[in-house]
Amino acid sequence: MGILISTNLYNTKEFEKLFELLEITEDTNVGIEIFPIWNDAEFENKLKENINKIKSRNISFHGPYYNSEHSAKKGTSAYDRTMDYMKKTLEYAQMLNSNYIIYHHNNRKVSFKEKLEMIKNSNENLMEINNIAKKYNQEIVVENCGVLSNDNMLLNENEFIELCRFIPNKVVLDIGHANCNGWNLEKVIKKLKFKIVAYHVHNNYGWIDEHNRIYDGNIDFEKFIKIYKRSTPDTDLVIEYSRNLNNDLQGITKDIKQLGELLLVEPIAN
Repeated sequence: MGILISTNLYNTKEFEKLFELLEITEDTNVGIEIFPIWNDAEFENKLKENINKIKSRNISFHGPYYNSEHSAKKGTSAYDRTMDYMKKTLEYAQMLNSNYIIYHHNNRKVSFKEKLEMIKNSNENLMEINNIAKKYNQEIVVENCGVLSNDNMLLNENEFIELCRFIPNKVVLDIGHANCNGWNLEKVIKKLKFKIVAYHVHNNYGWIDEHNRIYDGNIDFEKFIKIYKRSTPDTDLVIEYSRNLNNDLQGITKDIKQLGELLLVEPIAN
């Protein structure tokens, strides 16, 4: 179990603010989840320049998101670009000894007409990536992605649970996405607790995927922590805030400290 910070907070030019934040936390156990921006050629240079700083931390990787689409049909330009980005992600994940790489089944909007085809394509692409990942000794985990307000929720609550039971991959559960989509978070955790390896933690008010601080929204965060400790106490908590918060170093540091304090409390017995 560990606390990680997602680099989703920063664009390429701001990437090195991450290390200022980590220094302020004064906690060498806080890890990093790298959110790659491969469509910006300068991003790879930033990674290379900071390899040694990154290597000293617990690491996970988000899969490619920008200009990427895992529901794209094989043979299309979107598929080719996404697979190229994924292979680059695998290379760096191997180099940095990443714990896992997150997979979004889709990023684009979903229409009723396209839904089944998108699911078919993304599952086929996931199986292909699973095989490629073995060559890099990397694990691919799936995330509940998309929100209703953006029209890009491909899988509803029950569909996501059933898919996760069927595929070999483990799960990163994004509690903010679940809240936006009206999911019963406790139910999902209970059903998937043996597959969950991490959570993306952030808050919102139940509609827009705002990626607010953990107490800024209508998710009862302390209730979530109680469920977490009862069901999945050994999993990671990844703070995934929006770029609107990237200058709030004190606020984020406060949240990291509060998380640490909550986790120190004895787990609740089953």
